[in-house]
Amino acid sequence: MYKYQMELKQKESQLQLLYQQINPHLLYNTLESIYWKSSLEGNVESAEMIKELSKLMKISLSRGRELITLEEELEHASAYIKLQQHRYDYVFTVTWNIAPETKSNLIPKITLQPLIENAIIHGVKNMGEDGEIIITAAVLGDDVLITIEDNGYKQVDYEAITRVLNDQSPNPASGYGIRNINQRVQLHFGPDYSISYGPRAGGGTVAAVLLPKTEVQE
Repeated sequence: MYKYQMELKQKESQLQLLYQQINPHLLYNTLESIYWKSSLEGNVESAEMIKELSKLMKISLSRGRELITLEEELEHASAYIKLQQHRYDYVFTVTWNIAPETKSNLIPKITLQPLIENAIIHGVKNMGEDGEIIITAAVLGDDVLITIEDNGYKQVDYEAITRVLNDQSPNPASGYGIRNINQRVQLHFGPDYSISYGPRAGGGTVAAVLLPKTEVQE
């Protein structure tokens, strides 16, 4: 009976794993179908939103790949920004300064999107056309530095953010998203690499992600 129960649990686990593998593909393929149907029916804006959502799902739901190329991560981030602009009629501008040699660099997936989300919500959300987000990636010696800048006018407590990133905040629930990113970066690449926040020259905030320079291997 014990052996039978163990075999049954093993089968259930295998089935669950198979379902988890199927569902993301089903969702992604369904979104693609809705996109083409909306396009054919002339619902251009809805079609574009579905297209950006399918890009988000493609990377977010991918399993077995915790590290992706920066180019893939930027595609994910761009899809998120476009979707937010469609949903809320945001009119802030986005500038991309991406050095070509950084695009093949490895980065933990879903690193930039939460940082961009913070730049929107806490930075440029209510600034209309005056709002600006600048995303930059450059090689610095043996490292790659990625920054997300906003020209927001709100006061920011950078010391409190640093405490959150270092898991020293008195409120453990505070800043879970950015702490999670920081922990994942350090788990993959070591304590010399992390994310940080600071003031931007001319006003606003800069979120920085420091990564080692890496190459994609087959």
